[in-house]
Amino acid sequence: MLQVVVALLTIALLTEPRALAQEHGGMHGHEHDKLHYWYKTLRQPGTGYACCDNKDCRPTTARLRGGTIEVLVDGEWTSVPHNTILNRTSPDLNTHVCAPKGPWSPKPIFCVILGFGV
Repeated sequence: MLQVVVALLTIALLTEPRALAQEHGGMHGHEHDKLHYWYKTLRQPGTGYACCDNKDCRPTTARLRGGTIEVLVDGEWTSVPHNTILNRTSPDLNTHVCAPKGPWSPKPIFCVILGFGV
């Protein structure tokens, strides 16, 4: 019985942040402060530039569509360039995106950290 309770709590803890990320659609600045200390350590592959400039990084959700990985950036599904994916695990085990705020189309992505299941 204890194992069932532990399993249910683990599932709840792992899915709650994903649900919040989906609800807020990777909105600029949303929940940035919770992992700001960690975001500051992230560097763009190839260039070494920081992924995060003030509030560029935040939790989001990802999907695989036709062989392309997409993440929600400010409520819009955006294709992820392969050279922006970091081979790291986030502290909360979820997907995160670092992208600036602006009216660009397509939206530029600095870095993406993929969570489990993507």
